[in-house]
Amino acid sequence: MKTPWFVGVPLGEHVRDVERAGQTHLPAELRSAHEAGQFFLTLEIAAKLRLPALADLQSQINQRLPSNLQNNASADWKQWPMRVKPSASP
Repeated sequence: MKTPWFVGVPLGEHVRDVERAGQTHLPAELRSAHEAGQFFLTLEIAAKLRLPALADLQSQINQRLPSNLQNNASADWKQWPMRVKPSASP
């Protein structure tokens, strides 16, 4: 049996690249949110699998989190559904 290779971060990066190729079909106001979603998917995979890329991805969280979430004083980060949670004050 062959070892699966198209899982984890490589899969997340492929999905990201496919989504980027189709971004011209999205309304401009949704593009940054869509890109953030792809980033957080890849981050979640790296955290779940404890991959070496995790530290680099974690260092990008505050840059990738949409500003309306960063500036939301009432955001309850305990409810964030991912393993890696943004801080309350990025």
